Amino acid sequence: MEDDLVTVASYSLFTDADMARIDLEAEGISCRLENENTVVANIAYANAVGGIRIRVRREDEQRARAIVERSARISEKPSFCPECDAGDIELIETRLLFGLLRGHPKRRCRRCGYTWERVGL
Repeated sequence: MEDDLVTVASYSLFTDADMARIDLEAEGISCRLENENTVVANIAYANAVGGIRIRVRREDEQRARAIVERSARISEKPSFCPECDAGDIELIETRLLFGLLRGHPKRRCRRCGYTWERVGL
């Protein structure tokens, strides 16, 4: 069975991996997370173990990749500025530990310059 599984995505954060898992299962694709306990226990290990991997059956690979990609685009869509209500928002990617780990994305309003972190899932 293990040989029939392929990795379709890898995440540094458990919440991102779990959201992808939920999306896959909602579409009827059985999947499993690997390394989630290691990464949750110490996020510094995320790169060492290859992140939290989502694995699916080989026959579901293409469909699963499309679902994960679509979910990532939806979750990263910019919102409106909480200060001036403008929709001209840019995402700012932050790096932790000498650029090895990705931090939570921040958003910046191009109109007023206000910066904030994404809140919630």
